[in-house]
Amino acid sequence: MKSVPARCVILGAGRTGCGFAARLCQRAGWPYVLVDRDPRRVSDLSRGIQVELLDGRGIAVPLHPLGISRLDVSDWHGAFMSAELAFTSVVGSNLGELGRALAPVLAWRCEKAPQYFLNIITLENTAAAGAVIRAAVLENLPHDARRWLNEKVGIVEGMVLCTCLSSENPGVVRSQDFHRLPCDKAAFRGPVPALPGLEPLEGFENQLRRKIYTYNSINAVLSYLGRRAGCRLLHEAARDPSLRELAVAAGAEAGAALVAEYGFDRAEQERWTRMALEKFADANIPDPIARNAADPVRKLSREDRLVGPARLAIKHGIQPHALVQGLLAAIQYRDGDTPTPLETMSGDLQRLLREICGLEKDGALMGFVLEQAGTRSPA
Repeated sequence: MKSVPARCVILGAGRTGCGFAARLCQRAGWPYVLVDRDPRRVSDLSRGIQVELLDGRGIAVPLHPLGISRLDVSDWHGAFMSAELAFTSVVGSNLGELGRALAPVLAWRCEKAPQYFLNIITLENTAAAGAVIRAAVLENLPHDARRWLNEKVGIVEGMVLCTCLSSENPGVVRSQDFHRLPCDKAAFRGPVPALPGLEPLEGFENQLRRKIYTYNSINAVLSYLGRRAGCRLLHEAARDPSLRELAVAAGAEAGAALVAEYGFDRAEQERWTRMALEKFADANIPDPIARNAADPVRKLSREDRLVGPARLAIKHGIQPHALVQGLLAAIQYRDGDTPTPLETMSGDLQRLLREICGLEKDGALMGFVLEQAGTRSPA
């Protein structure tokens, strides 16, 4: 590890950690350290890292971290002591483990440098990522450090809009040339770090919901229906006229519901939908549908990208035809060798809608989905 003080520690050196967070730091001249729990990943990246920009120009940008370390060794702890900012970029199911690993390092920082603020920004595409990390840290932190954590350490949710992809070369990450990170202004402790690209937003919970119900929703409709139509890449689905029509309709359904519920400006919401569609149709981003459609059970949950906006639409008297078409395709999606969500329920759609989607037995959306599936006659 080099002797220059690190301003940022990036926990998770995968696609987003390298392709987005590290580039944000490097473009700003911020010294940073990469940390990952996978020894093989650390070994691969130690031989060199490049970010290939997905803009059609074939440009590759080398990364120059101060160091690359394994999570389970102490090489990075000194860097963490001086850092004013950290990013987390791990799979959502690993957030608890990461929080437990951070607890002793945060306790050490509390002991040695309690006067300094630290802000940790989550880059997971998972609801309540910050709350999960904070709970895991608090559970494993000494009692005398808990007040310090609440006063001096911000755990801030970020909104990742940048697509980052892996490549056949483990030392190369492919990424959009994109440098904006909307994040939760209210969660920061002390001054907001002066890292170019950070966009602290008021009312972030609603803004994040808008992102999930717009970008992720349209993505899901294209992914699940696109896979059923035989598409391999997301831009193939987004350029198919019939699939694009459904994606536009899903964006309109979700957008109208978001405007009605949260008072978003209608024109601004329509821009969100257009930006999502333009991104997904970009042939410079060879994004596999299999990556986007993975883990359909999680994506069918009550507050996620299909059921969430469909529920909101029903609440405001909007019939979510396109969203439900995406939902019906998702329940039949086979993720590798795992059974489809519907197969896990032995083909019982009503049970799936109750147990996976969290719908009420006699609720309006339950009836609408069953009607669209052709399992119940219209009332």
